[in-house]
Amino acid sequence: MKAKNRVFTKIKGLALLCLVVSILLVGCISAGNQAQSVPQPNPNPPDETVSTGGREVTDTRRVGNDTHGYISIPVNWVDFQDDNPAPGVIQFTDGDGAIITINLFEAELELEPQISLSNLADFYTSIGAEGMTGAVVTLNGASAYQIYGHFADDNIFIVVWMFEGPNGDVHFLSAEAPADTIMETVEIIETTYSFEG
Repeated sequence: MKAKNRVFTKIKGLALLCLVVSILLVGCISAGNQAQSVPQPNPNPPDETVSTGGREVTDTRRVGNDTHGYISIPVNWVDFQDDNPAPGVIQFTDGDGAIITINLFEAELELEPQISLSNLADFYTSIGAEGMTGAVVTLNGASAYQIYGHFADDNIFIVVWMFEGPNGDVHFLSAEAPADTIMETVEIIETTYSFEG
């Protein structure tokens, strides 16, 4: 992965860590040694066709789990892990700067998606994001809160969704990618995310 994408990956990992810390009200956590992000192959077999960016991708595989939800990604995408990942996070990358993250916060945390995303948008702005905007959208038939913006220094766009699931758990999804692939990356989430594997 390019050096600028590794820097953004570290920033995103830090942002997710800050979100979890604020949710759990644990206070400050001192940074430890960081492992370098290394994509890992995932052996799930191809299973369906997905339309991304106006073109059909026929070799995809369904990834995720029953609690977090599932998406269909192209078979050439691999497992990925940010430095200092949030607990339970599931991530995939195309290896060229596009990353999808799926996470879950249990109902016991009494997390409010709108407030959490507002805080995350403020954090992203404080580290250089431009144009952070919020919206309410529909994702897999559920009303979801969304933020999106652009890190100009790295030419990386980020889109984040949060919504409360049927059992009260809060679902977190994000797509980050360079300008030339952000819409395809967002479309993977918007057209394939569901609780069905």
